Amino acid sequence: MSSSRLTSSLYLLAFALLLQNVLGIENSFVRCVYGPNNMNATATSSYNTSLSVLLGSMNQLAPVEGFALGSLGQSSQDRPYGLLLCRGDVSSSDCRTCALLATSEIRKSCPK
Repeated sequence: MSSSRLTSSLYLLAFALLLQNVLGIENSFVRCVYGPNNMNATATSSYNTSLSVLLGSMNQLAPVEGFALGSLGQSSQDRPYGLLLCRGDVSSSDCRTCALLATSEIRKSCPK
């Protein structure tokens, strides 16, 4: 009787995962935090420049070490911070692909 419950549970889990992919449910773990006074980084701001450089360097460093941590900027007003971590069982090529996707998606998800 317990194997029947296990089989049913596995089918239900597989159905839920399939449904999530079919419906295109977005990542619910995206949180955009914009600092003091809901700061908006314009295309010409030093923060935006620092952020672009930081994201570019992080997706190059993470596949080598599996981990990248950084900040860039002259003052706390224009200093972005970043953290990128790949699981230990992920190959460096998969880590690089994920890092590239993540750094481009974060700009789409949090445009400020």
